[in-house]
Amino acid sequence: VHNCSMCPDQDRKFKWGECAKIGKCMLPTDKVQGSSFFQNVIGRMRDDDVKRIVVGDSLLVKLGERMYEKKDVEEHTSGNVSSRLRELGRLVQQVRETSDKKVLSMTAALDPAHFDVVIQSVRQLTNFDDSDHSFKKGTLALKVRELFCMK
Repeated sequence: VHNCSMCPDQDRKFKWGECAKIGKCMLPTDKVQGSSFFQNVIGRMRDDDVKRIVVGDSLLVKLGERMYEKKDVEEHTSGNVSSRLRELGRLVQQVRETSDKKVLSMTAALDPAHFDVVIQSVRQLTNFDDSDHSFKKGTLALKVRELFCMK
């Protein structure tokens, strides 16, 4: 409901999905999920399969926390971290499909034994064209490479 009869500020208009986001903050969580990272980055993500992959993968959560804390906490930082985590979540999703669910997490994907599966998944995710050796989504390929090389 856009207008809540119990809200002290009756003139306030809520954006689409803002009420659900505020309501989720009232649910009981552990200490880690109560952090500003979970509220500002994970909380703003669309509820779908990719978000469930990101939240369920401890390595992606740690990477996101590190990226969030590394930057100055500004308004645009949470959007950048959220989009990067979603890109990696889609990569994990593609790796799962490519490996027939043998590789289930980013930790397993980083195992050298699964290197070929990860490369094949990145190529599928970025629409790699074998005939002219180009990517249809070249910026996504560069972002994934940058995240894998992050120090």
